[in-house]
Amino acid sequence: MMQIISEAQRACSEYDCNLLLLSREELFAGENIDAAFFPHLEPKDFPEALRLSRRMPAVLLNRITDEPELSYIAVDYVEASCRIIRRFLENGAGDIMLVGGAAHPDQSYTMFSRELGYRKAFEQMGRKPNEELILPGLTIRAYDSVAEKLIRFKPDVVFVSCEVLMSRIHTALKMYGESLGKKIYIFCFDDMLDLTMSDTGSLSYGRMPFRAMCSRAIEYLNGRVRRIIADQPIHEIYPLSYVITECPFLI
Repeated sequence: MMQIISEAQRACSEYDCNLLLLSREELFAGENIDAAFFPHLEPKDFPEALRLSRRMPAVLLNRITDEPELSYIAVDYVEASCRIIRRFLENGAGDIMLVGGAAHPDQSYTMFSRELGYRKAFEQMGRKPNEELILPGLTIRAYDSVAEKLIRFKPDVVFVSCEVLMSRIHTALKMYGESLGKKIYIFCFDDMLDLTMSDTGSLSYGRMPFRAMCSRAIEYLNGRVRRIIADQPIHEIYPLSYVITECPFLI
């Protein structure tokens, strides 16, 4: 979130706009602002965002919706997750553990969409994932559940859906890594700013294009407010880039 705020502030300076940090409720109220930029919303919030967008320019960051009136600039979490998991499978990975799934988007849009991409990759490859290797993100409170799966299944790759879950993997590998008898390759969907965790395994990760996305969002909102672009929504998808370190299933 700090990356998003920093990039949005930089873009606002370029377009001579003021960035106000408001609560979700204050944004939905839409008072004393000209446009709304939502860096995080869950699907249950979309109706409120849609109502606001009918009053003023508004754009969602990293939330794709089927509502044509609602603007978004996003990375397609499903396709990006599917692409990386499929690459693992094509290059010979057997068991792939998913740390951080969700059964429904209202639980966590992020975790749900990344699990959907994980499952989609197996389906495209004509395979079924091992359900015991899918750990719901909202129930992982400590490293114990992760460690138990690592010891029992010794997966080739651990796919971590969110950076906030990396500490569980890090602790589990630090305590039990030697007993696994093999190197564990980790891929985290999020940009890993804290690379000190990489000492327990080979860590690769996805890098979100926040600068380009925030710049485009502010450019769009500024253009709408100043009436220099058409009064119509935008639906834009940006690619995820990758930082890969010595993983044989990615190289």
